Amino acid sequence: MYVPTAFNPVSGGNVLHPYSGGNTIKFILFRVYNRYGNLVFEGHDLINGWDGRVNGALQDVGTYVWTLEYTTSGGKRKKGSGTSVLFH
Repeated sequence: MYVPTAFNPVSGGNVLHPYSGGNTIKFILFRVYNRYGNLVFEGHDLINGWDGRVNGALQDVGTYVWTLEYTTSGGKRKKGSGTSVLFH
């Protein structure tokens, strides 16, 4: 699984979401937190990601922390975390 280190939701409608790299995923939980530790996004699929907004308001430029939990088609459970920069 891969999550981009930066994204621009204003340019071309980019969203932040994990990429499976061709692996078949049975379950996914993707969460994004702001610098205060507040949850700003939670998703359960690989298509719909975070558009950089909370309640319709574009969030500040900066670094956001994400966590990822998923289960492969073979039943292996995996976890990961990292950061991505929102810019516009």
